[in-house]
Amino acid sequence: MANKWTEAQQRVIDLRHRNILVSAAAGSGKTAVLTERILELICDKEEPADIDRLLVVTFTRAAAAEMKDRIEKKLYDRFAAEPGNLHLKRQLALISHARITTIDSFCLDVVRNHFTSLSLDPDFRVADEGECRLLKADVLEEMLEKEYEEADPEFLRFLESYCPGKTDEKLEEYIFGLSGFAASYPDPKEQLLSWGAVPDDSATPDDEDWMRDFIGNIHAEAAELSALCGEALAITCSPEGPDFYEPMIRSDLSQLQAIEAEENFGPLLCRLRDFSFMKMSSSRKAAEGRERVKAIRDFVKKTIQGWVKDYGNSDPEGVLTEWRNSRRMAAVLTRLAIRFDEAYSAAKREKNIVDFSDIEHMALEILTEKKEGMDREPSAVAREMADSFSEILVDEYQDSNRLQETILSAISGEEKGQYHMFHVGDVKQSIYQFRLARPDLFLEKYHTYTEDGNEVLVELDRNFRSRGIVLDQINRIFACLMRESLGGIEYDDRQSLKPGKTFPEIDPARIGRTELLYTEIPEEDEEAAKAWDEEELKNREEKESRELEAAAVAGRIREMTDPEKGFPIYDEKAGAYRTARYSDIVILLRSFGGWDEAFARTLEENGIPVQVQSREGYFSAMEVQMVLNTLRIIDNPRQDIPLAAVMKSILGGFSTADLAKIQGSHRQYLSGLPLDAQNPETNRKPSEAEFYESVLWYAEKGEEPELKERVRAFHSWLSSYRKRRRLMKTVDLLHALYEENGLIAIVSAMPGGEKRAANLRMLLRKARDYDATSYQGLFHFVRYIDHLKKYNIDFGEASALKDQENAVRIMTI
Repeated sequence: MANKWTEAQQRVIDLRHRNILVSAAAGSGKTAVLTERILELICDKEEPADIDRLLVVTFTRAAAAEMKDRIEKKLYDRFAAEPGNLHLKRQLALISHARITTIDSFCLDVVRNHFTSLSLDPDFRVADEGECRLLKADVLEEMLEKEYEEADPEFLRFLESYCPGKTDEKLEEYIFGLSGFAASYPDPKEQLLSWGAVPDDSATPDDEDWMRDFIGNIHAEAAELSALCGEALAITCSPEGPDFYEPMIRSDLSQLQAIEAEENFGPLLCRLRDFSFMKMSSSRKAAEGRERVKAIRDFVKKTIQGWVKDYGNSDPEGVLTEWRNSRRMAAVLTRLAIRFDEAYSAAKREKNIVDFSDIEHMALEILTEKKEGMDREPSAVAREMADSFSEILVDEYQDSNRLQETILSAISGEEKGQYHMFHVGDVKQSIYQFRLARPDLFLEKYHTYTEDGNEVLVELDRNFRSRGIVLDQINRIFACLMRESLGGIEYDDRQSLKPGKTFPEIDPARIGRTELLYTEIPEEDEEAAKAWDEEELKNREEKESRELEAAAVAGRIREMTDPEKGFPIYDEKAGAYRTARYSDIVILLRSFGGWDEAFARTLEENGIPVQVQSREGYFSAMEVQMVLNTLRIIDNPRQDIPLAAVMKSILGGFSTADLAKIQGSHRQYLSGLPLDAQNPETNRKPSEAEFYESVLWYAEKGEEPELKERVRAFHSWLSSYRKRRRLMKTVDLLHALYEENGLIAIVSAMPGGEKRAANLRMLLRKARDYDATSYQGLFHFVRYIDHLKKYNIDFGEASALKDQENAVRIMTI
């Protein structure tokens, strides 16, 4: 596509001295255009920019590294064509200083260069997520102990209302969630205070955004029902239509329009309760569209009855009381979040660590000065920095949040009349709202920028990735699904994807059409099914469904990769069609949840190589579980399940029968003792004795010599690591465990051995990361890993396959 830009792409490359928003659809060549714009800014004949005067903000480090590599390669190509160009030579020397980075890295640079204005120790360290989770848990535990001691009635009421159960898990989830959400705003504490403000008694729910949203949703649904009634009315009024239904439809339509007109909750509730349905005419007269009208009427009636069921028992006064109570509870939660934030910040200062959220807020403090309320203006540092940049380019802008927007706006120089902000993204691809992205920032500019002036919108709607038959189906689906009320933008002709790439002629029959592959689950044996409960029947059906779908997909893959009749793929490098390879194919799943295992197993059974690109599953891998359980019992052997798991693993070599003998013999021995001597330390019954006690007892008094000797050897092996655990770093202890027991070699010899070995090596890296934190010791390392697991900070199983290997990839959507 080089040097063959569309008119819109060329405009993106050429525009200067503007604030620009590029709405770049999927496959529109966004990265290539962005790279070309940067190159043209550097090589501009009239105003050439130095590469170190451009700030390019990308979403990930990998994207930043890739873009820097692309630009460097293109600069070398240009310099090879113009070896005497001293400006290009200078740019190649400056490329290592290019500010092509993530927002986190940019903020860290700002903080490191201006830490003196923050009263920050220059020796601070950025903590990793696992360490932060440990510290948060410790801080919250201490804070909640104080809350329980103070026993504030509102706090206790909040617990009773919103935190069922015997643990603080729900409360922890609420506090962490609200604290993290507030951190995406420029002023977290002020934001929390505004959310927790208790309204005066004169306020009503009708003044609240949530109530307006609720009423708006009812209005929208009522409008859709009115449209259906309009369709039904048109049918009844047609010459051959069922005119006997007309009064009924008009009555429904009139009441729906009255619902649409009500702006307040009380009157709207009365409209819903008082909705009356005329009896459907019993006329047997033949008429066109009779069944369609009946179907519409049934749907309208069912929807209205659903509303009455959901909201009919409400009353305005009751809602007002509940709303006020909820606001008081919100005030309690925001107070807890503020108190937690203050305690967590103090704990980080004590350890001289910061997290990435701190880095962004510190950068904000350096680059802005607070005005009244929550407004901010650029600081002297920000104004100086704005002069040092020729242009600021932001990639994946739809995934920015309000805090990041404020930081970049501070260095834009816009208050001095500078217009050099370049944003590119696609709001339709914003999937990170759960990570606190704010696509509405993109939409604000999308709806206010114009085709000309200081703030310009350019749309790239050509797709250079896919054939028209693919794009047609995508457009058809999203035209039905995506509305401004659902997705923030109307998927109309302006947003639809247009083919931008032409392919060499080929028989259309070979390309085919978009396919739907159906599988049919055979009926169960009725007699056998009677013996299964509902849960077992559901599990069997799901398992069978997975296997059947996987088998159908495997068969289709074999057809597509058949050397003679396979699916044709156009290879750009070769400039010709070839048969599809495994590496051309990806299986997208909604989530893994066992489906990846079924598909991987079935494909491998059919001789199809598979690469599962998972961000999950690391902590549940057998070899990782085995090592983590070993570390748990090295730290504390009085943990029955980890101890039994290690003894039954390849490290222990005991069978289930062995473990039963060890525990059974000990219990039998205890049962034969006088009652007061059975377990004098704890006065427990024999059945309640710890498994570790059974192991110790059997090592001394077991009746089977061979088993007794193995138990003794295992205990000695475990004791040797327990003695060393206080003297060694975690990574060194883990390394010794691997080396002395040949673990890497053993797991490498198992099925999927390369991946298993890679998983163990990854655990070594995590131990090395842990040893660099403010925590020390095996106990805290196990907590560190448990918190990573608890909060889904998974790494995905280490892949032993290279990206270029010829294998089918299995990924989540």
